[in-house]
Amino acid sequence: MGSVGRGIAALPLAGFSAGPDSFPTALAVADLDRDGRLDVVTANSLAGTVTVLPGEGSGSFADEVSTVVGGGPYTLAVADVNGDGKPDILTAD
Repeated sequence: MGSVGRGIAALPLAGFSAGPDSFPTALAVADLDRDGRLDVVTANSLAGTVTVLPGEGSGSFADEVSTVVGGGPYTLAVADVNGDGKPDILTAD
């Protein structure tokens, strides 16, 4: 880690897969499973899926979980749409 406190930091690069032939077109970061660790969610236009990569809290991710959403999602958002206190994932084709 370099020069934290002066606005400069070097963090390790974490690679991930959103699944085969997925072509991610949008990405959001949120605590989707409410475990206190940030997760990554991608909209995958070619595969017609949304992929969640659960954060492990160390800068790495658990295995991806993909869900078919139909069409070709090209953007997404995360919000509590139905007011149940849990984050919801919204996509647009």
